Amino acid sequence: MLSLLTGLLLSSSGAQALPEDTTWYLIPNSSFDTDDGLGFGFRGELQHTDPQLAPYRDAWVLQGFSTFRGYHNYLLRYERLGLGTQGNGRITAMAAYRAWTNDQYYGLGGDLPLVPDYLGDFDAEDLRRKRYRYTLIQPHIRLTWLSDIPGPLRIFASSGLRYSEVRTYQDSLLEEQQPFGMDGGWNWQLQGGLQLDTRDREIDPRRGLLLEVSGRYNPPIPGGAGVFGGPASSLRGYLPLGERGVLAGRLMGEALFGEIPFYELNQWGGAVQTVGFGGYMSLRGIRYGRYRAPGKAMLNTELRIDALRHNLGGKPFVWQLVPFVDLGTVFLDGSESPPLHTALGVGVRPIYDAAFVGRMDLGFGRDFVETDAGVEVRWTPGFYLTYEHLF
Repeated sequence: MLSLLTGLLLSSSGAQALPEDTTWYLIPNSSFDTDDGLGFGFRGELQHTDPQLAPYRDAWVLQGFSTFRGYHNYLLRYERLGLGTQGNGRITAMAAYRAWTNDQYYGLGGDLPLVPDYLGDFDAEDLRRKRYRYTLIQPHIRLTWLSDIPGPLRIFASSGLRYSEVRTYQDSLLEEQQPFGMDGGWNWQLQGGLQLDTRDREIDPRRGLLLEVSGRYNPPIPGGAGVFGGPASSLRGYLPLGERGVLAGRLMGEALFGEIPFYELNQWGGAVQTVGFGGYMSLRGIRYGRYRAPGKAMLNTELRIDALRHNLGGKPFVWQLVPFVDLGTVFLDGSESPPLHTALGVGVRPIYDAAFVGRMDLGFGRDFVETDAGVEVRWTPGFYLTYEHLF
């Protein structure tokens, strides 16, 4: 929270020395994530606005972040709107380096209970603390093109190249099971799809919907990490409830076929990159990567309430209170009746100038632990301090 307010104050004071069409913020980021731990870094964004384009004409984002649990995320992204002969094209270019030296792997499937002998706090030398852990290193680049077509429709296409390196710990579950993808390698991911967008605005929408139907394919390439692909779809909807409330929902699903590396089962296709079945981008309160299968689906619902409105630096500042419920399942793993996984909680969203959104979510998810008396249901907490709405 302190880092977010510091950044907003910096952007407010600095904007006076820049052209009127330029806004920016620089945030010294100190945050905590239940899955990745306490981390430090920075995030900066520079936007150029245009009355004919929403939410901006172009934007640069630079981010650097590392945690004490070994998560590293370094990102440079550029986005430009108003391209093409009709001025309705958008291009996004991104280069990123991500590394999880403490990533989580609990097996393949949707109904795998945890073993209590490997849960809890252990000494640094105790191998039990690494039972459900491994290292994943993934540098990648991605280029995406979106273009409007007649009506509220638009098409998108993207091409991304990613290299994956997998390292296991002694006596870890991943080392024991050896699923497909242990050798890592290159993935050249080709995606394309169609969107129907009736939202009133892109950032913090108050009404409308965004429907997307897409597919992705990883063709065979030298040093490739598997040949696979499949369809995906998502629906985001926003219903205004009076002057201060919005009921927001997101329904996503994807099915993959072919030789699928185990770490790709924790990724979602689509125009916007989403990771995890569990964690800060999907089911809040359920462990990141808790369940993996070729098919996955989830439903997120949020009630966004403008609890407090005021000005900061001459621009509007809104505090939203956001109770939420998350549901999800994985399938195509041979299970006859995939279980439904549940999480619920509440969040607080500071929103500055209708453009910059902070997110603080506290969620509780249902998990399953194997005991002498059978499988026991336990509620696990998750706290997430990050940026932008979940959807």
